[in-house]
Amino acid sequence: MKNSDLSYLFSNSDSLGRSRSVSKMVPVPGIASRRVAAVLISTALAVGGGLVSPIPAIAGGDVRSVTHQRCVLSMRVSRGGAESDNSASASDASPVTMCGPNTSGRTSTRLVPSPMPPQSRSGLVSKIDGAKAKAAARSVAKAAAAVAKAKAAADAAAGKAAAAKVAADAMAAKAAADAQAIIDAKTAAAIAAAANAANAAKVAADVAAAKLITDAAAAQAAAAQAAAAQAAAAQAAAAAVAAAAAGVKAAAVYAYLGTAGNYTVLADAAVTAPASTITGNVGAGAAITLDAQTTIHGGLVRSNAESATALADLAAGYATLSTLPTTGTLNGTDLGGQTLTPGVYHSNVAIAISDTVTFDAGGDPNAVFVIQTDAALNTTASTSTRLLNGAKASNIYWVSAGAVTLGASSIFDGTIVSDAAVTIGAQSTILGKALSVTAATTLDSDTIDGTNNYTN
Repeated sequence: MKNSDLSYLFSNSDSLGRSRSVSKMVPVPGIASRRVAAVLISTALAVGGGLVSPIPAIAGGDVRSVTHQRCVLSMRVSRGGAESDNSASASDASPVTMCGPNTSGRTSTRLVPSPMPPQSRSGLVSKIDGAKAKAAARSVAKAAAAVAKAKAAADAAAGKAAAAKVAADAMAAKAAADAQAIIDAKTAAAIAAAANAANAAKVAADVAAAKLITDAAAAQAAAAQAAAAQAAAAQAAAAAVAAAAAGVKAAAVYAYLGTAGNYTVLADAAVTAPASTITGNVGAGAAITLDAQTTIHGGLVRSNAESATALADLAAGYATLSTLPTTGTLNGTDLGGQTLTPGVYHSNVAIAISDTVTFDAGGDPNAVFVIQTDAALNTTASTSTRLLNGAKASNIYWVSAGAVTLGASSIFDGTIVSDAAVTIGAQSTILGKALSVTAATTLDSDTIDGTNNYTN
């Protein structure tokens, strides 16, 4: 080891009293493969006072050994091949205390270096300044690098923050859009539900209104039906009363004939009926002439004595029927083509029938028709009568003061009550009776049924 190697060893304190040092690794003779720090004085070695003055470079000697015990450093150096300890004469340099007093009570080790040549000192200063400059440059470079790195990190962080803000804004916008969409959907659904509910309520109201209208119409119809039924019942009752009254009247009119009403053919004089068919009783006050072709059904030929009572009743009945009060008016003397309604009709002259005469009962089966004439009653051959709406032959009365003559092949309804002779033309059909109060009754090949009284 050269003596100049120790010229790099120094130590001093900065303005704040902190220890600074520069060290160089030097070999220690006699210790193989070992390197120690010749001098490394730092704050840790400066306990209790530390290094307070610079250490001059040691010249002209080699470090032989280094001993450090609790901050006590001793060095042995050699100059010119001879060993020496750490003591030196006052003329070499002022000794420097390496460490402050130690707590072990040992005497501090002191170094007595040799003076450093001026040229070595200036070189050392230059080297130190260069080292400082390099260290400062490195520090500046490191600082600049750190600043650049920090700036890059800050820029990266700013970029990330901006990207995060953009992402956050996008997420916020999407969340707002989604929320608005949900709100819109819910609002639309609520509106649709409200509309559906309103429509359902309207439909229900319409149905209810329609039902009310239907019920009201049904009630009105029921009321109308009830009223109609009531009216029908009233009409039926009135009809029943009228029918009862009419029935009583029809019965009363029939009763006017007395026992004569039990005869189909009756005459105060003779009765002649060749080749005729008679249904009912036959009686006369004189002779009754029939032939083998004459047929009597449902009756008998009564004797003159039996017929006498009937003839008396017939005379009384004619007197009553011919004087019944008039309720209807005849249109002329020819009844052909006319329609008669229930009532009592009277003619002062003879009545002719040249065509069909219609009797309309108007639905009243007990309606009574009485046709009175103060003269004769004559019908043309092949004329007829017609019954409508409940009219009955038993309730039709032809009351004639003169003779009654029916043309051949006539169809005639009603009871003939004549105060003169009654003559029926050949081949005629009579649904009724032929009764003569004072004269004869003559038939010729005719058919007559007088059982159709008011009860039939």
